[in-house]
Amino acid sequence: MVCSQETGTVQVKGEVVYRQSDSLQVNIAEVRMETRSVIARPVA
Repeated sequence: MVCSQETGTVQVKGEVVYRQSDSLQVNIAEVRMETRSVIARPVA
């Protein structure tokens, strides 16, 4: 997996699977208050 900030893409095995403008449905899996992080997983 390659994540590129320059192109705004996520590639898996050389194929772009997500772009910065893509809309994703996710479930919030965890909220970490001490680090102010939200962990989300894609809806299957």
